[in-house]
Amino acid sequence: SSSKSVMSAQERASVNFPIQSCISGVLQLAMGNMAAYKAMYPQAPFTVLLPFHDAIYSMVHVSFAEQFAKEVIPWAMEEMAQVPSIGLKLKTDVEFEYHWSHPVSLEEAIAESLA
Repeated sequence: SSSKSVMSAQERASVNFPIQSCISGVLQLAMGNMAAYKAMYPQAPFTVLLPFHDAIYSMVHVSFAEQFAKEVIPWAMEEMAQVPSIGLKLKTDVEFEYHWSHPVSLEEAIAESLA
């Protein structure tokens, strides 16, 4: 019984490892793309903070939120971070939070910047 559960865990790990490794590489590529965007536009008010699982956390000034969501993220993560050899192209969702646990919509962030 114990060896069967160990074997099952090893089988799951062997299936998950290549997927997680690929996603990790793609996130690193996307973070590099975000750094390249920042190098091209040094006044863009955002900072890449850290990757976490399948997300990249960034700090973005509220006045730049819409451009970040509609230009930076699609360019860095969808357009430039692909793995054509396996047909992988990311689809992104952008979420905003004022604090780690206070989510807001893009519209709320934009309204806040206009207030």
